[in-house]
Amino acid sequence: GLRLPILMMGGMRDPLYAPEDILENAGIIQGCGVRIFSDGSHFISRTHTLEIAYEIDGFFKARRVF
Repeated sequence: GLRLPILMMGGMRDPLYAPEDILENAGIIQGCGVRIFSDGSHFISRTHTLEIAYEIDGFFKARRVF
């Protein structure tokens, strides 16, 4: 089968995509990584830009993608 590295991220304060939904969906995908920011909302890409970049980098390095 096709194996893709998938990392799901979200925020505890996201009213549109609850952390429970992220965890539930990630559980369906084999090897899926999850990072939930305790102080994040729906706009973590704007408020946690550097942290997200580090998470992506670490996720790919751990899986030897790059």
